[in-house]
Amino acid sequence: QFLGDIMEVFTWSRVQTANSEPDSEDLYKVSFGSGVTQRGSKSGLPPRMKYSVDFQGTHAEIAAVETFLLNNWGKLFLWTVPTTAKQIRVHCGDWSKDLQSVTGKLSMKFQQEYL
Repeated sequence: QFLGDIMEVFTWSRVQTANSEPDSEDLYKVSFGSGVTQRGSKSGLPPRMKYSVDFQGTHAEIAAVETFLLNNWGKLFLWTVPTTAKQIRVHCGDWSKDLQSVTGKLSMKFQQEYL
C-alpha cells in the first residue's frame, strides 16, 4: 500500500481479543565479548503488537468477515482495539473458522503495522 491509499475499516464490533503481545522481531540484540548484551528497538517506535481476535456469529456473518479478510489479503486495514478504543493499522495473514450447526467462530491473528 502507498501513503495516501484509502484503507478499509474492519467494522465488526462483536469481537473478543484473547491476548496481545509485542512483536519480538522489532528488537535487536547485540552481544559483546565481555558478556554485555545490548537490546533496543530496530525502528525507534513502540513495538508492533500482535492480537488474537475471535468473532462469533452466524454462518452468514462469518462469511462476510472472511470475505473482508480475503479482499484485504496483503493489505493494511483499520481496526479499533476493543480494550483501548484506539484505531490502528493492521493486516491479517492467518485465520481459521469453526462452524457449528447455526453459528461458529472465526479466529484471526492481527499484526499492527506502522506506515
